[in-house]
Amino acid sequence: MKVYKFFILLLLLFLIGCSTTNTDETYSEIDLLQPTADNESVLISDKLTLLEQSSEVVTATVPFTQVKAFVPNEEYKQFEKVQGEDFLYLKLPKNKSFISGRLIYENNTEEEMIIQSLFLQGDKSVNIKLSKSKNWGQSIKYNVPPHSSVSIDIDIKWDINGMQELTFFPIDQTSDSDRYNGGNLSTYRYFVQSKNISVDNDLLKRQSFTIKELSDEQNFVPILSWIDKNKQEPRLSVENDTLVTEEEIKGIKLEKVPYDTKVDLLLVDELGNSSLLVKNLTILKNEETFFDIEPNQIKEINKSKNKQFVLVFNNREEEMLADLKALDLNKKPFFTSYQGVLEFYRTAD
Repeated sequence: MKVYKFFILLLLLFLIGCSTTNTDETYSEIDLLQPTADNESVLISDKLTLLEQSSEVVTATVPFTQVKAFVPNEEYKQFEKVQGEDFLYLKLPKNKSFISGRLIYENNTEEEMIIQSLFLQGDKSVNIKLSKSKNWGQSIKYNVPPHSSVSIDIDIKWDINGMQELTFFPIDQTSDSDRYNGGNLSTYRYFVQSKNISVDNDLLKRQSFTIKELSDEQNFVPILSWIDKNKQEPRLSVENDTLVTEEEIKGIKLEKVPYDTKVDLLLVDELGNSSLLVKNLTILKNEETFFDIEPNQIKEINKSKNKQFVLVFNNREEEMLADLKALDLNKKPFFTSYQGVLEFYRTAD
Protein backbone atom coordinates (compact mmCIF):
# COMPACT_ATOMS: atom_id res chain seq x y z
CA MET A 1 0.00 0.00 0.00
CA LYS A 2 2.90 2.38 0.74
CA VAL A 3 4.19 1.83 -2.80
CA TYR A 4 0.85 2.73 -4.40
CA LYS A 5 0.55 5.86 -2.24
CA PHE A 6 4.06 6.83 -3.35
CA PHE A 7 3.15 6.69 -7.02
CA ILE A 8 -0.18 8.45 -6.49
CA LEU A 9 1.86 11.21 -4.87
CA LEU A 10 4.23 11.22 -7.87
CA LEU A 11 1.32 11.95 -10.19
CA LEU A 12 -0.11 14.56 -7.85
CA LEU A 13 3.20 16.36 -7.49
CA PHE A 14 3.45 16.45 -11.26
CA LEU A 15 0.09 18.16 -11.41
CA ILE A 16 1.10 20.48 -8.65
CA GLY A 17 3.85 21.48 -8.35
CA CYS A 18 28.84 11.22 -25.76
CA SER A 19 27.77 12.35 -29.13
CA THR A 20 24.52 14.10 -29.79
CA THR A 21 21.83 13.77 -32.40
CA ASN A 22 20.13 17.07 -33.14
CA THR A 23 16.65 17.58 -34.50
CA ASP A 24 16.46 18.88 -38.07
CA GLU A 25 14.93 22.25 -37.16
CA THR A 26 15.96 25.10 -34.89
CA TYR A 27 13.17 26.86 -33.02
CA SER A 28 13.16 30.48 -31.88
CA GLU A 29 10.81 33.02 -30.30
CA ILE A 30 8.72 33.17 -33.47
CA ASP A 31 7.64 29.58 -32.77
CA LEU A 32 6.22 30.55 -29.37
CA LEU A 33 2.42 30.79 -29.02
CA GLN A 34 1.22 33.49 -26.61
CA PRO A 35 -2.59 33.53 -26.53
CA THR A 36 -4.47 36.28 -24.71
CA ALA A 37 -7.44 36.00 -22.35
CA ASP A 38 -9.90 36.96 -25.09
CA ASN A 39 -8.85 34.07 -27.38
CA GLU A 40 -11.79 31.74 -28.08
CA SER A 41 -9.67 28.70 -27.14
CA VAL A 42 -8.97 30.16 -23.66
CA LEU A 43 -11.34 29.95 -20.70
CA ILE A 44 -10.62 31.73 -17.39
CA SER A 45 -12.47 30.87 -14.20
CA ASP A 46 -12.23 31.30 -10.44
CA LYS A 47 -13.07 27.61 -9.89
CA LEU A 48 -9.98 25.66 -8.77
CA THR A 49 -11.43 22.22 -9.44
CA LEU A 50 -8.25 20.12 -9.59
CA LEU A 51 -6.80 21.74 -6.48
CA GLU A 52 -10.00 20.96 -4.60
CA GLN A 53 -9.84 17.34 -5.78
CA SER A 54 -6.20 16.98 -4.69
CA SER A 55 -7.18 16.86 -1.01
CA GLU A 56 -9.23 13.73 -1.77
CA VAL A 57 -6.17 11.94 -3.22
CA VAL A 58 -3.52 12.69 -0.62
CA THR A 59 -3.23 14.58 2.66
CA ALA A 60 -0.46 17.18 2.76
CA THR A 61 0.88 19.24 5.66
CA VAL A 62 1.14 22.25 3.32
CA PRO A 63 -1.85 22.84 0.99
CA PHE A 64 -1.19 22.53 -2.74
CA THR A 65 -1.49 25.89 -4.49
CA GLN A 66 -0.75 25.21 -8.19
CA VAL A 67 -1.74 22.83 -10.97
CA LYS A 68 -0.10 22.44 -14.40
CA ALA A 69 -1.86 19.65 -16.29
CA PHE A 70 -2.72 18.34 -19.75
CA VAL A 71 -6.05 16.52 -20.01
CA PRO A 72 -6.59 14.60 -23.28
CA ASN A 73 -10.04 14.56 -24.84
CA GLU A 74 -12.15 11.47 -24.09
CA GLU A 75 -11.85 9.98 -27.58
CA TYR A 76 -8.11 9.42 -27.03
CA LYS A 77 -8.30 7.85 -23.57
CA GLN A 78 -7.71 4.14 -22.95
CA PHE A 79 -7.20 2.33 -19.65
CA GLU A 80 -5.08 -0.62 -18.61
CA LYS A 81 -6.39 -2.41 -15.52
CA VAL A 82 -3.56 -3.08 -13.06
CA GLN A 83 -4.38 -4.82 -9.79
CA GLY A 84 -7.85 -3.32 -9.82
CA GLU A 85 -6.72 0.22 -10.68
CA ASP A 86 -7.13 1.99 -14.03
CA PHE A 87 -3.96 3.40 -15.61
CA LEU A 88 -4.42 5.86 -18.46
CA TYR A 89 -2.79 5.63 -21.87
CA LEU A 90 -3.77 7.16 -25.22
CA LYS A 91 -4.84 5.64 -28.52
CA LEU A 92 -4.90 7.62 -31.75
CA PRO A 93 -8.25 7.18 -33.54
CA LYS A 94 -8.12 6.20 -37.19
CA ASN A 95 -7.66 9.04 -39.66
CA LYS A 96 -6.38 11.37 -36.90
CA SER A 97 -3.05 13.17 -37.23
CA PHE A 98 -3.20 15.09 -33.95
CA ILE A 99 -4.10 14.67 -30.27
CA SER A 100 -6.58 17.13 -28.80
CA GLY A 101 -6.99 18.12 -25.19
CA ARG A 102 -6.83 20.93 -22.66
CA LEU A 103 -4.03 22.63 -20.81
CA ILE A 104 -5.26 23.35 -17.28
CA TYR A 105 -3.39 25.76 -15.03
CA GLU A 106 -4.68 26.57 -11.54
CA ASN A 107 -3.07 29.25 -9.40
CA ASN A 108 -4.18 29.73 -5.81
CA THR A 109 -1.40 32.17 -4.86
CA GLU A 110 -1.03 35.95 -4.66
CA GLU A 111 1.49 35.95 -7.53
CA GLU A 112 1.01 35.65 -11.27
CA MET A 113 2.12 32.22 -12.55
CA ILE A 114 4.07 32.16 -15.85
CA ILE A 115 4.07 28.78 -17.61
CA GLN A 116 5.66 27.84 -20.95
CA SER A 117 4.63 24.35 -22.06
CA LEU A 118 6.28 21.90 -24.46
CA PHE A 119 5.17 18.54 -25.81
CA LEU A 120 7.54 15.85 -27.05
CA GLN A 121 6.88 12.79 -29.19
CA GLY A 122 9.69 10.55 -28.03
CA ASP A 123 12.87 12.63 -28.24
CA LYS A 124 11.56 15.50 -30.37
CA SER A 125 9.30 18.41 -29.52
CA VAL A 126 6.14 18.53 -31.63
CA ASN A 127 4.01 21.28 -33.13
CA ILE A 128 1.01 22.50 -31.16
CA LYS A 129 -1.77 24.96 -31.90
CA LEU A 130 -4.85 26.43 -30.29
CA SER A 131 -7.80 24.24 -31.31
CA LYS A 132 -9.65 27.15 -32.92
CA SER A 133 -6.61 28.39 -34.83
CA LYS A 134 -4.62 27.36 -37.91
CA ASN A 135 -1.28 28.64 -36.62
CA TRP A 136 1.15 26.03 -35.32
CA GLY A 137 3.95 26.72 -32.84
CA GLN A 138 6.50 24.79 -30.80
CA SER A 139 5.68 25.96 -27.28
CA ILE A 140 2.90 27.90 -25.61
CA LYS A 141 3.24 30.54 -22.89
CA TYR A 142 0.56 31.91 -20.61
CA ASN A 143 0.51 34.18 -17.55
CA VAL A 144 -2.03 32.78 -15.08
CA PRO A 145 -3.59 35.44 -12.82
CA PRO A 146 -3.65 34.93 -9.03
CA HIS A 147 -6.52 32.81 -7.64
CA SER A 148 -7.71 31.69 -11.04
CA SER A 149 -7.97 28.71 -13.36
CA VAL A 150 -7.04 28.84 -17.05
CA SER A 151 -8.11 26.20 -19.58
CA ILE A 152 -6.64 26.24 -23.11
CA ASP A 153 -7.91 23.92 -25.86
CA ILE A 154 -5.00 22.67 -27.98
CA ASP A 155 -4.12 20.21 -30.76
CA ILE A 156 -0.81 18.34 -30.79
CA LYS A 157 0.55 17.21 -34.16
CA TRP A 158 1.32 13.47 -34.21
CA ASP A 159 3.56 11.40 -36.48
CA ILE A 160 2.11 7.86 -36.65
CA ASN A 161 5.56 6.57 -37.66
CA GLY A 162 7.31 8.26 -34.73
CA MET A 163 7.83 7.06 -31.16
CA GLN A 164 4.66 6.03 -29.35
CA GLU A 165 4.95 8.26 -26.30
CA LEU A 166 3.91 11.82 -25.50
CA THR A 167 5.64 13.91 -22.82
CA PHE A 168 4.07 17.06 -21.39
CA PHE A 169 6.61 19.52 -19.94
CA PRO A 170 5.15 22.70 -18.35
CA ILE A 171 8.12 24.97 -17.63
CA ASP A 172 7.49 27.32 -14.72
CA GLN A 173 8.98 30.72 -15.66
CA THR A 174 7.59 32.59 -12.64
CA SER A 175 10.91 33.09 -10.85
CA ASP A 176 14.46 33.21 -12.27
CA SER A 177 15.82 31.90 -8.98
CA ASP A 178 13.85 28.63 -9.16
CA ARG A 179 15.48 25.66 -10.86
CA TYR A 180 14.44 22.08 -11.66
CA ASN A 181 16.83 20.14 -9.44
CA GLY A 182 16.34 16.59 -10.71
CA GLY A 183 13.90 15.67 -7.97
CA ASN A 184 11.11 17.81 -9.44
CA LEU A 185 8.34 15.66 -10.86
CA SER A 186 7.58 18.22 -13.52
CA THR A 187 6.83 16.17 -16.62
CA TYR A 188 4.19 13.59 -17.43
CA ARG A 189 4.50 10.90 -20.11
CA TYR A 190 1.73 8.95 -21.86
CA PHE A 191 2.08 5.80 -23.88
CA VAL A 192 0.34 6.55 -27.20
CA GLN A 193 -0.83 3.62 -29.33
CA SER A 194 -0.69 4.78 -32.93
CA LYS A 195 0.39 1.47 -34.52
CA ASN A 196 0.24 -2.23 -33.70
CA ILE A 197 2.14 -3.34 -30.61
CA SER A 198 2.82 -6.55 -28.73
CA VAL A 199 4.09 -7.17 -25.22
CA ASP A 200 5.83 -10.55 -25.42
CA ASN A 201 7.33 -12.75 -22.71
CA ASP A 202 10.87 -11.48 -23.32
CA LEU A 203 9.74 -7.90 -22.72
CA LEU A 204 7.89 -8.93 -19.55
CA LYS A 205 10.95 -10.81 -18.34
CA ARG A 206 13.15 -7.72 -18.74
CA GLN A 207 10.65 -5.76 -16.65
CA SER A 208 10.51 -8.33 -13.83
CA PHE A 209 12.44 -8.20 -10.57
CA THR A 210 12.00 -8.87 -6.86
CA ILE A 211 13.15 -7.06 -3.73
CA LYS A 212 13.49 -8.79 -0.38
CA GLU A 213 12.64 -5.69 1.62
CA LEU A 214 11.55 -2.16 0.71
CA SER A 215 13.10 0.72 2.62
CA ASP A 216 11.52 4.15 3.06
CA GLU A 217 14.95 5.68 2.31
CA GLN A 218 15.28 3.79 -0.97
CA ASN A 219 15.04 5.64 -4.30
CA PHE A 220 12.47 4.05 -6.58
CA VAL A 221 13.58 6.07 -9.61
CA PRO A 222 17.02 7.22 -10.91
CA ILE A 223 17.01 10.84 -9.73
CA LEU A 224 19.41 13.19 -11.55
CA SER A 225 21.96 15.66 -10.19
CA TRP A 226 24.85 17.66 -11.68
CA ILE A 227 28.47 16.77 -10.92
CA ASP A 228 31.78 18.62 -11.25
CA LYS A 229 35.14 17.17 -12.33
CA ASN A 230 35.43 15.41 -8.95
CA LYS A 231 32.04 13.75 -9.35
CA GLN A 232 30.65 15.95 -6.57
CA GLU A 233 27.61 18.22 -6.72
CA PRO A 234 28.79 21.77 -7.53
CA ARG A 235 28.25 24.41 -4.86
CA LEU A 236 25.57 26.98 -5.67
CA SER A 237 25.61 30.75 -5.23
CA VAL A 238 23.38 33.65 -6.30
CA GLU A 239 24.46 35.99 -9.08
CA ASN A 240 22.06 38.69 -10.35
CA ASP A 241 19.16 36.95 -8.53
CA THR A 242 19.93 33.70 -10.37
CA LEU A 243 21.41 30.47 -9.01
CA VAL A 244 24.80 29.61 -10.55
CA THR A 245 27.44 26.96 -9.81
CA GLU A 246 30.83 27.81 -8.33
CA GLU A 247 32.47 24.85 -10.11
CA GLU A 248 31.88 24.05 -13.77
CA ILE A 249 29.41 21.29 -14.50
CA LYS A 250 31.06 18.26 -16.10
CA GLY A 251 28.30 15.67 -16.14
CA ILE A 252 25.37 13.97 -14.44
CA LYS A 253 24.91 11.49 -11.62
CA LEU A 254 21.92 9.14 -11.47
CA GLU A 255 21.04 7.83 -8.02
CA LYS A 256 21.07 4.07 -7.45
CA VAL A 257 17.83 2.12 -7.65
CA PRO A 258 17.07 -1.48 -6.57
CA TYR A 259 16.69 -2.84 -10.11
CA ASP A 260 18.48 -2.82 -13.49
CA THR A 261 17.23 -0.40 -16.13
CA LYS A 262 18.36 1.64 -19.14
CA VAL A 263 17.80 5.37 -19.58
CA ASP A 264 17.97 7.94 -22.36
CA LEU A 265 19.19 11.46 -21.56
CA LEU A 266 17.79 14.28 -23.68
CA LEU A 267 18.91 17.92 -23.76
CA VAL A 268 15.96 20.29 -24.36
CA ASP A 269 15.68 24.06 -24.23
CA GLU A 270 12.60 26.12 -23.36
CA LEU A 271 11.74 26.65 -27.05
CA GLY A 272 11.74 22.95 -27.94
CA ASN A 273 15.21 22.47 -29.47
CA SER A 274 16.49 19.04 -28.46
CA SER A 275 19.46 16.71 -28.80
CA LEU A 276 19.98 13.16 -27.55
CA LEU A 277 22.91 13.05 -25.11
CA VAL A 278 22.96 9.28 -24.70
CA LYS A 279 20.68 6.35 -25.51
CA ASN A 280 20.32 3.17 -23.45
CA LEU A 281 22.66 4.21 -20.66
CA THR A 282 22.85 1.14 -18.40
CA ILE A 283 21.98 1.49 -14.72
CA LEU A 284 22.91 -1.50 -12.58
CA LYS A 285 20.87 -2.11 -9.46
CA ASN A 286 22.16 -0.54 -6.26
CA GLU A 287 24.93 1.32 -8.11
CA GLU A 288 25.29 5.06 -8.78
CA THR A 289 25.70 5.90 -12.48
CA PHE A 290 27.82 8.75 -13.86
CA PHE A 291 27.66 10.32 -17.32
CA ASP A 292 30.17 12.90 -18.63
CA ILE A 293 28.96 15.52 -21.10
CA GLU A 294 31.28 16.55 -23.94
CA PRO A 295 33.25 19.74 -22.95
CA ASN A 296 32.33 21.48 -26.23
CA GLN A 297 28.67 20.84 -25.55
CA ILE A 298 28.97 22.30 -22.05
CA LYS A 299 30.39 25.45 -23.66
CA GLU A 300 27.51 25.63 -26.13
CA ILE A 301 24.96 25.21 -23.35
CA ASN A 302 26.62 27.98 -21.35
CA LYS A 303 26.48 30.34 -24.34
CA SER A 304 22.77 29.81 -24.97
CA LYS A 305 20.36 32.49 -23.79
CA ASN A 306 17.58 29.91 -23.46
CA LYS A 307 16.94 27.83 -20.37
CA GLN A 308 18.37 24.33 -20.82
CA PHE A 309 17.14 21.07 -19.31
CA VAL A 310 18.20 17.43 -19.24
CA LEU A 311 15.30 14.98 -19.34
CA VAL A 312 15.74 11.35 -18.33
CA PHE A 313 13.50 8.56 -19.65
CA ASN A 314 13.44 4.83 -19.08
CA ASN A 315 10.93 2.21 -20.30
CA ARG A 316 10.42 3.75 -23.72
CA GLU A 317 7.23 3.18 -25.77
CA GLU A 318 5.72 -0.32 -25.31
CA GLU A 319 8.06 -0.90 -22.35
CA MET A 320 5.71 1.40 -20.43
CA LEU A 321 2.86 -1.07 -21.01
CA ALA A 322 5.12 -4.03 -20.21
CA ASP A 323 5.96 -2.28 -16.93
CA LEU A 324 2.26 -2.13 -16.03
CA LYS A 325 1.60 -5.73 -17.11
CA ALA A 326 4.55 -7.00 -15.06
CA LEU A 327 3.16 -5.19 -12.03
CA ASP A 328 -0.31 -6.62 -12.61
CA LEU A 329 1.15 -10.15 -12.81
CA ASN A 330 3.09 -9.58 -9.55
CA LYS A 331 6.40 -9.88 -11.41
CA LYS A 332 7.66 -6.63 -9.83
CA PRO A 333 6.79 -4.77 -6.61
CA PHE A 334 6.09 -1.36 -8.18
CA PHE A 335 6.10 0.24 -11.60
CA THR A 336 9.33 1.86 -12.72
CA SER A 337 8.51 4.02 -15.76
CA TYR A 338 10.04 7.40 -15.04
CA GLN A 339 10.79 10.78 -16.55
CA GLY A 340 12.71 13.44 -14.65
CA VAL A 341 14.03 16.97 -15.27
CA LEU A 342 17.30 18.65 -14.35
CA GLU A 343 17.83 22.32 -15.23
CA PHE A 344 21.26 23.54 -16.30
CA TYR A 345 23.13 26.02 -14.04
CA ARG A 346 25.62 28.39 -15.62
CA THR A 347 28.99 28.79 -13.91
CA ALA A 348 29.61 31.92 -11.85
CA ASP A 349 31.70 34.64 -13.56
